[in-house]
Amino acid sequence: MKENNPVEKKADKPLINIKTGNETVDKSITRVSRLASWFQAIPAVAHFIRAGERFNDRMGSQFGAAITYFSFLSLIPILMVSFAGVGFVLASNQDLLTDLIDRLVNSISDPTLATTLKNTVKTAVEQRTTVGITGLLVALYSGISWMGNLRGAVRAQSRDVWERNQQDKEKIYFKYTRDFISLIGLVLALFIT
Repeated sequence: MKENNPVEKKADKPLINIKTGNETVDKSITRVSRLASWFQAIPAVAHFIRAGERFNDRMGSQFGAAITYFSFLSLIPILMVSFAGVGFVLASNQDLLTDLIDRLVNSISDPTLATTLKNTVKTAVEQRTTVGITGLLVALYSGISWMGNLRGAVRAQSRDVWERNQQDKEKIYFKYTRDFISLIGLVLALFIT
């Protein structure tokens, strides 16, 4: 039975072969090493180990970090566009703007801070167009970069052999155009669903 079982065959060899000179320590190392070899030879465990090695070999953590960076970077322009939208609503409804400013001023006991907040709200409403356009441009940049990193990560993880190919060497404007079209397609798919 032992000869036909691949788990048993691999478990016969120790994972590491270290000799310390102390017989008790050497036996313990051999036992633990054989146990680790046996455990790693179990098909399900071996599959997870190979998946982890493949993920690490193909820079999975680096791609994950890049995607996370651009996802977080996208929050700032989303907030900018949101504030610009609120600015347009407040600019079109003066009663609402006045009510908001009065509530802010009345809720703060320090007159200097109240004046500063009042001026900040007025400035934000006046600058709504600039903030909105800047937010949209930064969102476009971070969205395209997010899409490019996502595309690169999926390709790296799904290829049989991971190495740079001709698409990785293409001109930068072509790459950004393709990522922009992919981003628009993703946004449309989100709106449709």
